[in-house]
Amino acid sequence: MKDLKGQKFPIPKFKHNITEYLPEALSSIGLNKVGLIDDEYDKCIFVLLDGFGHKRMSDIGVLGQLGMQIHEFGSVIPSITSSALSSIFTGKTPGEHGVIGTNFWMPQAGEQMSALSFSNANHYPIELNPSNLLLTETIPMKLKQDKIKMDVILSDDYQSGLTEAIHEGSDVHFVSGIGGQYEALTKFLSSKKKLAFSYFINPDYHFHLGLSDDATRCQINAIFSMLRRLNSHKKAKKTCLILAGDHGGIKLDTHLDLAPHQNLFKATLRPGYRYSNLFTYPSTRKEAINVLDKCWVFDGQTALKKGIFGKAHEESFKRIGDLAVFAQDGLCTTSGSPPLAGGHGSITYEEMSTAFAFGRLSEFNAKV
Repeated sequence: MKDLKGQKFPIPKFKHNITEYLPEALSSIGLNKVGLIDDEYDKCIFVLLDGFGHKRMSDIGVLGQLGMQIHEFGSVIPSITSSALSSIFTGKTPGEHGVIGTNFWMPQAGEQMSALSFSNANHYPIELNPSNLLLTETIPMKLKQDKIKMDVILSDDYQSGLTEAIHEGSDVHFVSGIGGQYEALTKFLSSKKKLAFSYFINPDYHFHLGLSDDATRCQINAIFSMLRRLNSHKKAKKTCLILAGDHGGIKLDTHLDLAPHQNLFKATLRPGYRYSNLFTYPSTRKEAINVLDKCWVFDGQTALKKGIFGKAHEESFKRIGDLAVFAQDGLCTTSGSPPLAGGHGSITYEEMSTAFAFGRLSEFNAKV
C-alpha cells in the first residue's frame, strides 16, 4: 500500500491483536470457547499497563522476570491510547468503533475534538454526550444483558467522557492511587463477580517524558508490589491474572512544528502524537502535504476505504481528516508545544508490539 507521496506503508503483521484481550479474559472464566488461556478459573483480573510494549519490555528485562505465559499482540492503527482502549472494550477496530485517533472531527459537536480529554481544538470542554462517541456497543454492555457485571477500577484522575463511553455496562470505581487499586481488587476477590479490569497510565507516561529504563522498572515494580500482596487471598488460586499493554513506543529525536504553517489548515492544529487527522483547504492541500516531511500522508477517505483503520463504519467517514498523517522514524509532529521524548500512534514495530501475559494470581511474585 502506498501513500499520496508514493511511499510504501509497511504495516507490521501480528498473529494476535488487542481486540482479542477481553475475549481472552472471558475465556479464562469459561465465558468464551476459544483462547490462549487453557485453564478455567473462577475469576479474572485484567491489568492494563499503558505502553506495556512487548519489544520494549523485553529489551529492558521486564518480561523475563514475570514467570507467566507471554504472547506478543499487535496494537490497532492508530496505536494511540484512546483508539486502543476503545478497541479493547468493543472488540472492534478504530474504523468500526469511530475513535480514529486522539483528535478527529465530531459531527454532533460541529468541531474537532480530543477523545482523550473530551475537549475541542482550543482545549475547552466539549459539549457532547459520551454515548455519541462510540459507533458500536461495548463488550461489558453485552455482558450486562447476560447479567454479568464487570468491575472497572480507575484512578480518580481519569473521569472523562472517554472512560464513561468505553466502560458503559461496567461497574466503574474511581480510586486514589495504588492503595485504592489494592483495596478495590481485594473487594472484587471477595465478591461474587468474575471479571475485573484495572488500568495504570505507566509505563507510558514516563516514557513520554524520557525517563530512564531504571525509572520505568521502578514504576512497574510499584504496581507489581501491589499485585503480589493479592497472591495470598483465599481466591487467588482460582483467579487468572492478565497483564497487557495497549501499544508500545518509539524514542523521538525529530520534531516537526506545524504551528508556523497554521494558514495551510482550516482546523486548529492539535498534533503532538505520531498520528494526526489534519484538515486543509483545497487550495493549500498540496503545500500541506509537502510540509509534512518524513510522514506517510493519506487522503483520509481513501485510507478508511482501504482498511488501514480496519473495517470502516459509515459514520467514521464523517470523522476522518482529509489528510491522515503517520510519522516515520523518530518524528513527532507538534504545534508549538514542548516536544516529547517518546511517543506512539504510528505503525513501527516498536509502537505496535504489545505484551499479553497471564498466569495464576497465587503464583504471581514478579519483581523487576
